[in-house]
Amino acid sequence: MTTPHNTPHAPLPPRRRSTSRRLPRITLRDLAALPPEPQGPPPTCPLCSATMALCTATHGPTAGHWFWACTEQSRHPCRGIRSFEG
Repeated sequence: MTTPHNTPHAPLPPRRRSTSRRLPRITLRDLAALPPEPQGPPPTCPLCSATMALCTATHGPTAGHWFWACTEQSRHPCRGIRSFEG
């Protein structure tokens, strides 16, 4: 006679690894690299007067420094930039 305690169990399927990426851990060094909060509204582009966004340089001698870049890319590729005084 079989009881619920001694019935054979079906083997569990193998665990699949998650295909989603894990978020990177944030360290104090990462937090120190964040820019300070800009004071007031963002500046306007000196070339087309559009609103600018705060960006970080990724190449060249100024890599890692913050600057303002033009957000107007829909009608024309504006390359207006301003330095970030923070």
